[in-house]
Amino acid sequence: MSCIILLNQNKSNFLPTKKIIYPVETTKIIGLTGGIGSGKSAVSNYLKQAGISVYDADTEAKKIMHKDPEVKAELIRVFGSGTYVDGVLQTKVLAQKVFNDKNLLSKLNAIVHPAVRRHLKTFVEESSQPYVIVENAILYESGFDALCDFVVCVTAPLDTRIFRVMARDGVSHAQVMARINNQWDEADKVKRADMVITNIDWAETEPQIEALIKRLDRQFGI
Repeated sequence: MSCIILLNQNKSNFLPTKKIIYPVETTKIIGLTGGIGSGKSAVSNYLKQAGISVYDADTEAKKIMHKDPEVKAELIRVFGSGTYVDGVLQTKVLAQKVFNDKNLLSKLNAIVHPAVRRHLKTFVEESSQPYVIVENAILYESGFDALCDFVVCVTAPLDTRIFRVMARDGVSHAQVMARINNQWDEADKVKRADMVITNIDWAETEPQIEALIKRLDRQFGI
C-alpha cells in the first residue's frame, strides 16, 4: 500500500499546518502461466468474461514489435533488414532464427521484454481494479514472476497438451515436443505457483476458476 500525503494549508500564510494521509491501494499483479496446450488462454478468457482486467503479454509483445519504433530499430540492427518487409514484421523468419539459437533468443528477449515491462507498468498504473491478470506463457523464464503478487499455473497431462496443440495448430508430435522442450518443465512451474488449476475436463475446470476468483477477491479485493 502506498500513501498520498496532502498538506492542509493555513490560508493566511500558506504554511502547512497538518498532514492528512489517505491510503491508496496499489493494483496487484496476478500472474497466469502454464505450458503450451495447458489451456491457460481458456482460463484467461473466462476471467475476462467475469469482468477481470487481463493483460496478454504475448499479444502485447507482438504489438510492440510491430509498432514501437525503438524496438523495431533495434530488431533490425540485431537481426538484419529482412526482419521487416514494407514495415511488416516477418514473424516466421525471426522465429526460425531464434528457435534453436539460445544466444539470438537472449538478444531478442533483451530487446522485447523491457518494452513489455514498461507497457505493463502503464497498464497496471492506469487500472482502477484491485488486481489484474497477466497471462504469460513464459512468466518464469522471462523473470516476470518477480513482478507478481500471486501466480496461478494452469496444468494438464502431457499427452492431452500434445493432442490439443496438434489439433489446434496442425503440427506434428515432434514439432509440439520441440516447443515444449523450449519451455520450463511444467512440474517446476507448479512447484512455484501459489495456486494450480488442472484443466482436463472443462466442467471440472470452471469451479476451480470460480474458486480462484473468490480467493483473489478475498485476498486482494477492496
